[in-house]
This record gives sequence, C-alpha cells and structure tokens, in this order.
Amino acid sequence: MDMYRAFLAIIISFLILVGYQYFFVKPAPEKNVPQNQTQQATKQAAEPQSEPVAPEKPQVAQITPPVAVDPAAREILIDTPLYTAVINEQGGGIKSFILKEYREEIEKDSPKMQLIKTRGPEELPLIFSPGSGQGNGVSLYHADHEKIILEEGGGKKTLTMTASINSGLDITRTMVFDPQSYMISIDYKVKNNSVEAVTLSPSLSLHNQPFAENTTGTRAVSRFMFSGPVALVDGKLVEVKGKKLNEGSQTLQGNIGWAAYEDNYFICSVIPEAGANNRYVNLSVLDDTVKTVIG
Repeated sequence: MDMYRAFLAIIISFLILVGYQYFFVKPAPEKNVPQNQTQQATKQAAEPQSEPVAPEKPQVAQITPPVAVDPAAREILIDTPLYTAVINEQGGGIKSFILKEYREEIEKDSPKMQLIKTRGPEELPLIFSPGSGQGNGVSLYHADHEKIILEEGGGKKTLTMTASINSGLDITRTMVFDPQSYMISIDYKVKNNSVEAVTLSPSLSLHNQPFAENTTGTRAVSRFMFSGPVALVDGKLVEVKGKKLNEGSQTLQGNIGWAAYEDNYFICSVIPEAGANNRYVNLSVLDDTVKTVIG
C-alpha cells in the first residue's frame, strides 16, 4: 500500500500592528492517501531546479457562495493582553479581532480597532479547505474550550478543533496562542477514514475589507497609500490594484513568500513556512471584499 504523507502547518500572525501568518506545506501531487492513515507532519526540502514549472491556473470562483448559518456553531472567545478574538465553530474562521491598544480614530472615545469586517461564516478569514471536492471549508468544528484567557506574563494556551466532512475525512486543527504576541500558531492534520484513496489540494482563504473608512481627517491618508492585496512572488513584491481586480479574478503563480491584504497602518498576512510548496495566490473582489486563496 502506497504511503501518502502531507504536512499542513499554519502560522498566522498579524504583521506590522497585526497580521496573519501560517505554515502550510502542500501534499505531493498524484499520490494517494491510504485508508485510516493520518497525514504525518514532514518538512519538504527545497529541491534546486533550473526553471520552476508553473502549475495550471486553478479554477477559483470569484464570488464565495453564501451558506446557511448553523445554529449549533458556538463562538469561542480568545482574550489576551493584546487583543480579543472570536472564532466561529462553523468553518473555524475568525469572526472578530479587536486590538486593545489601538483605536479606529485618534479620539479617546473612538472604538477600539476591529480588523474583521466580513460577517458570513463562508467569508471569515482563515477558512481551510482540503480541496478536490472534499467539502466547502465551512464544516462544523467542535472546540475543546468555549473560552481561553491569557494573562500578562503567563504561558501559551492551546485550542483544539475537530471536524468531519461527508467524504470521510477528519480534520484536526490545533491553535496555540501567546499572550505576548499577535501570532497564532496553527497546525492542521487530515485523516482519511473512507475505503477510497483521496487526493488533496489544500488551500487557505482570507476575506478582507478595508480596516477603516476613507473619510476626512485621520483616515484621509488612505487615499494616498496603496490599499488592497499584495504578495511576495519569486522574491518580488506584487501589488494588485482595484482596477485590475475589477477586470476579473487574478492568479499569481510562482514561489509564494507571503500573501496579504494591507490598508493604511495594518496588514493581514499569510506566510508559508520556508520550503513550503505554495505555488499560487488567487485574488478576486466583490464590492469592497477581497478574497485571497493560497494554495
């Protein structure tokens, strides 16, 4: 029986003031996952090649279809000295991320900075999909805690979330929170319980809207700064402007160093582990919502 091993490790961090970072190693193509074999963590060594071959352009829908809200899904509270976050069990996306040390405006009574503007469970940041028709990424997870509180000077704490999808795959997601950092370390493990071999093409998606409105005063500076999706591809910074996105879905191919959404003073970023085989970033837009798929 052929062995298929893949490692999914994600580290999400809020860069600059706050961003996401994740570790992600794609499985080798055209290999099968044998029954009841958990995909074990490995690190892929970078293999030198004279000229990397770009994969076929992935077919990613420009609009994420809405899904019905599952009333059984709980909202898991994460409270740290730096931020307060809420994680939705339906899909595992981050529903809220409020910075405790920053406000939306300079006024003292201004609300604290909220980085998550999207609302539907299918369009929250940090939706994982195993791909190849294996679920839509918004399956119901079960978390082992309803609330995690971290205190100044305390240690890290862990949240484990598990989900099963109809194709027979079990997904286990482990999240590690650090009271002294905006970084959230995340590890995904996928287990095949079916009698059929499964080929995976996993991806992670983010949905972002501008972190602040383009109004007068302190926020007017955003009119003179780039706002939108960016990525480091083959060592080069690529900024995709709204005019280009409005023409249709855009796919960046190559060695993906990181992908992000930036606006004014904040950036929400996904950073694959060094040596990971991440080969594309697909970008699309609907109204003011930008969808980023990393795979």
